[in-house]
Amino acid sequence: MVHCDIWGGYRTPSLCHANYFLTLVDDYSRTLWVYLIKQKSDASTNLVYFCNMVERQFGKKIKHLRCDNGGEFTSSQMKDFYGSQGIALETSCRYTPQQNGVVERKHRHLLEVARAIRFEANLPIKFWGECILTATYIINCVPSKILKNKTPYEVLLGKPPSYDHMRTFGCLAYYWNNTKGDKFEPRGKRGESVPFGNNNLSNQSQAHKVNEDEEWVRGGDIPPVMDGNQTHVHEAAQNHTLGPQDEEAMQQADNDEAPEPTNDPTHDQLENNEETDETSEPVTHQRGTRVRTQPQHLKDYAVKLSPSVDHANPSHNQANHTVHPLAHYISYENFSTNHKAFMSAIDSHDEPKSFKQASQDKRWQEDMQNEIKALEQNDTWTLEELPPGKKAIDSKWIYKVKHKPNGEVERYKARLIAKGYTQLEGVDYHDTFAPVAKLVTMRALLVLAVKRSWYTHQLDVNNAFLHGDLEEEVYMKVPQGFARENESRVCRLRKSIYGLKQASRNRYHKFTSSLMNLGYKQSVADPSLFIYKRGKVHVAALIYVDDVIIVGNDLDQIQDTKKELHQQFTIKDLGSLKYFLGIEVVQIKDGMVLSQRKYTLDILRDMGLEDPKQPHLEAAIRVVRYLKSTLGQGILLPKEGGTQLITYCDSDWMGCPFTRRSRTGYVLMFGGAPVSWKSKKQSVVSRSSAEAEYRAMAATVSEALWFRWLLTELDATQDSPTIMFCDNEAARHIANNLVFHERTKHVEMDCHFVRERVESKEILPTYIKSQSQLADLLTKPLGGPHLHNLLSKLNISNLHVST
Repeated sequence: MVHCDIWGGYRTPSLCHANYFLTLVDDYSRTLWVYLIKQKSDASTNLVYFCNMVERQFGKKIKHLRCDNGGEFTSSQMKDFYGSQGIALETSCRYTPQQNGVVERKHRHLLEVARAIRFEANLPIKFWGECILTATYIINCVPSKILKNKTPYEVLLGKPPSYDHMRTFGCLAYYWNNTKGDKFEPRGKRGESVPFGNNNLSNQSQAHKVNEDEEWVRGGDIPPVMDGNQTHVHEAAQNHTLGPQDEEAMQQADNDEAPEPTNDPTHDQLENNEETDETSEPVTHQRGTRVRTQPQHLKDYAVKLSPSVDHANPSHNQANHTVHPLAHYISYENFSTNHKAFMSAIDSHDEPKSFKQASQDKRWQEDMQNEIKALEQNDTWTLEELPPGKKAIDSKWIYKVKHKPNGEVERYKARLIAKGYTQLEGVDYHDTFAPVAKLVTMRALLVLAVKRSWYTHQLDVNNAFLHGDLEEEVYMKVPQGFARENESRVCRLRKSIYGLKQASRNRYHKFTSSLMNLGYKQSVADPSLFIYKRGKVHVAALIYVDDVIIVGNDLDQIQDTKKELHQQFTIKDLGSLKYFLGIEVVQIKDGMVLSQRKYTLDILRDMGLEDPKQPHLEAAIRVVRYLKSTLGQGILLPKEGGTQLITYCDSDWMGCPFTRRSRTGYVLMFGGAPVSWKSKKQSVVSRSSAEAEYRAMAATVSEALWFRWLLTELDATQDSPTIMFCDNEAARHIANNLVFHERTKHVEMDCHFVRERVESKEILPTYIKSQSQLADLLTKPLGGPHLHNLLSKLNISNLHVST
């Protein structure tokens, strides 16, 4: 049986102008044949040729041919051929390539090998055909597990292949210069070896020829030193001649074939003269470029390599081979002293990849025992017999060595993880969702804390996922290394552990139920917010996984809450709020500042480690410069002023050049500070700027109504309508006018709820000039002066700049 298929067409023709290749795989020996073809119709001719070749060369006849429903295989002419040869045609169903899986998988194998050898040889893309043919030859000579570690070549021909003739694809090679008429012309020209350019398995002597007109005299595994503009074997030969340095390279590559170099001084003089003539050609002057040096903070990541120097041609000094050759390595001497010490400390404490490795180290044994002991003390499981029909999930150990900044080991951490991906939905778990705190809620809470001079504290719940109670009946195998001999029982999980699908949800329910037992009520607007009201005492707790913010006007109640929680969980009291979810919180005389200075520093510190090219650097340099200039910028929450909610909404019109959709932008100001903002492309195209602004108003009203409900729960009810500033008079009139306007009859009905909220006196649309529209910076790029003016009105200030 033979499996066949066609790959292509590829956008770039090969050297022989082929855009496709026909793949044929012998089912018995897994031998691979590939034919480069210009168009699909050529497959029929090659298939007939292949059938005749197999019959003549191997004395076998093809009985079955498996392919897809392509017309090149199922035409009437080909069906007549199959009938005359007695070949049974098997075609796959439409859109089911898996039925022809042998050749489909072989295509993937071919492309992976061909791609690798092309990258290694650093050849242009038009050499893809030669790469495919070479990959075919290599695959046929490599052992396969399917063939019991035999090669397809050996299974087909009955003898193992020889590898003596094989050379690296694209390596340095020379061919005879047959030019007549000039006795001083070099006898050899340099190029690249592109071997195995045929499907002849029985004759391996052709590997040293690219075509019949060029005979290769020497070759080896030495990579060529190529000019950046060199794209073809013939072009390579035109610019490189056989010189003394090349003879030395050839001699090192193949001492048996290389002739002995002459020591005649006259001969050396002639060669030197030839070298002088070649280097005296006019030099093309190029535009000077600034020399770029590696940043100081990247010195431990820069590899200093000595490029190969060709004095005869300066263009050869460029990096050869692939961008990151396998032969290049990072020398230990390139690291700084501190980095060497850190690397040595890390290398001396490898992290085990398996339990077998960890069990050979007493330190990991001790930490695993401590982990199991902690889980048993927490009543995480009980040992029971596995009920019939139940399946126990497996677990694994994760090992991590935590280091101090100087490289010393801080601790060894072994953690038991359940393989939750093996759980069955509806059997081992049901719901997995667990809400987390919204940043808008956090900012609103801190604004009230500043305005009312409340205390702000922070807690951290250690091993938060281990405290949730399991409602489902889940069984887990005894952890590896802790099962007794002939133990048939398994662990019946009573509490959640890391890795379970429902671990996060159970953790949330456990913690929230504890707060509610202490008298806290869950917020409707934000399920992660819990509020305690008792007389004049007001305390609020905001939960984000294992981070908790507690804000209130009574310090005793806050401390009581901490004590009660500590009795049920392992709580780490972090004191006053300083850092939460990547946001630094700084208390100042005039209020509080929220900034992401540390996060910005991390971005600046990591710049350059992804090996960006020149266009990327030029595009990103302005972004990095902006981050650098706004390093200490943050939101000022002022003490002075009221707690009125004011909104700004804006939109551009058809701002996206591809979809022509508009962009919505809005800002919610509470207590003189921005607490919520958004910039988002609208879902549909607007026919006018008024329509785009009206859609932006609908999004703003939705956010404003939710925020008003949140403030009501925080005892900051908004008695007056929320002012919504808009710089489009037409949109404002549409919101105020109850008449179904002609220009808005196609607008979605959910947008018209804006009129209802205006009529109910909850929202008050107000006109504002575009120069004072604070949401303007969320819809379009602005100039520097105008941008800084809007930032100052938004109470965005730089804490680290002296005033």
